[in-house]
Amino acid sequence: MRLLKSEEGSGATNMVWLAGLAALVYFGIMYVPPYVEQYEVKQVLREAANQAYRERSDDKLRSFIQTKCKQIGSHYEIRDGEERNLPGIVLLDDNIFVTRDETAQSIILQVEYEKHIYFPFTKKQRLLRFSPSVKGDLTPVQW
Repeated sequence: MRLLKSEEGSGATNMVWLAGLAALVYFGIMYVPPYVEQYEVKQVLREAANQAYRERSDDKLRSFIQTKCKQIGSHYEIRDGEERNLPGIVLLDDNIFVTRDETAQSIILQVEYEKHIYFPFTKKQRLLRFSPSVKGDLTPVQW
């Protein structure tokens, strides 16, 4: 039986497509969660910017951001010589920047943090740096 031209290379083409799909799934599983976490951190910053109108203390805003970010994602730590995956994104006061502009009646909130991605099978890791920021309005609401 003679094969049609479209059927001759279909086995190799299917293997290439399957390998490409597998690579896409593999890297998607590795890279999507940190970017989803970054989006969640940005949501926390938006919430803090909304509270900044009522809350004049930058330290309380930092504490709010730290508390909320501990509930997002996970991070790796070395304790007792063992590497452990612990819940939450840990932010220090040095990683949270609060800039108030009283003349423009605005606030800029920014955090900086790093995420390590560990690739299974290859045992390699990659460091991703994130610095989401949000600008909030501090003008009084006119009803």
